[in-house]
Amino acid sequence: MGDVEREGHNSGLTKLIGVITDSFGTFSDSFLGKKNPDQKKSFLEAMTRLEISTGKSEQYDLAGGRFTDERTDVQNNINNPLEDVALRAERRQFYQRVVGQQNLENITSVASEQLSEETDVSDEPVDSDWLNRFFQHAEGISSEEMQYVWGRILAGEIKKPNTYSYRTLEVIRLLTKADADEFTKLCSRSLTSLVDDIHFFPYTDKADDIKLPALYRLREAGLLLESDFASINFKAKTSAQMVVMYGFQHVLKVESPVGNNEFILKIRPFTVVGKELSKLVSPVDDFDAMISLATKIRNAGNIVEFGPIRTRDEFGIPDTFKKMEEW
Repeated sequence: MGDVEREGHNSGLTKLIGVITDSFGTFSDSFLGKKNPDQKKSFLEAMTRLEISTGKSEQYDLAGGRFTDERTDVQNNINNPLEDVALRAERRQFYQRVVGQQNLENITSVASEQLSEETDVSDEPVDSDWLNRFFQHAEGISSEEMQYVWGRILAGEIKKPNTYSYRTLEVIRLLTKADADEFTKLCSRSLTSLVDDIHFFPYTDKADDIKLPALYRLREAGLLLESDFASINFKAKTSAQMVVMYGFQHVLKVESPVGNNEFILKIRPFTVVGKELSKLVSPVDDFDAMISLATKIRNAGNIVEFGPIRTRDEFGIPDTFKKMEEW
């Protein structure tokens, strides 16, 4: 990888450059997002003369987004219909290659931004089969929002190989933007159990705007477990019990003394893939929903401590939080 290392690139960017070079057999700064405003036009102009099998040169009309030649479409259809079909097929393939290349460069540019400040990057190489599958799928991702997600997946896998499974690539490939938006909303109210590391969505009266059809679609997409509901029972029977849950920004610590009232919290657990993808979205805790949940648990006779996360350990798990006295 020595021939692609450049001054000013940290280990993350250097590894990304190596991945791009090995995967595409070439590298340019455009893969890192270093583009001038006229790059798209310049790129098309550089490829504007396309020689086809008939030996006739085609001109790509940048303004109109189409190919033109000296003959009219009527003449093409009358003189040689089969040749006209071949021309259209060649033009379609050319256009798809251009769009696919732009999609890939947009995604690697996102990965470049994510890795630009990273210093803790594993020396372990990214699996070549994983990369082949990733770029095959990524080439067809045109939505800017979904390109951002794919770029973060690539950056995460470069930083720490085996972070995202093949199954995750298949799920995210079929995920629509609408479902991705619902999933982000779901993540803003999700919690993780500190003891068993289960990531779940607590179903409360504040979740009414997340409709059942959306939950079913996310379940069918492979982000939520198949069961309709699981539950956490905060009823202490013979001895006090403690449950610690945390979201993206807050911790909810519950101590259930013997004799407390029964409170069963219905939850929808995330799948392994759902948990992996939850790390890619950028939600914030729905504070009102968190307060509503903490209040319900406290009203059942439990001792509840609630507050924002102060510090996390090396695995990203909260180890201290600032307890809010009033909420």
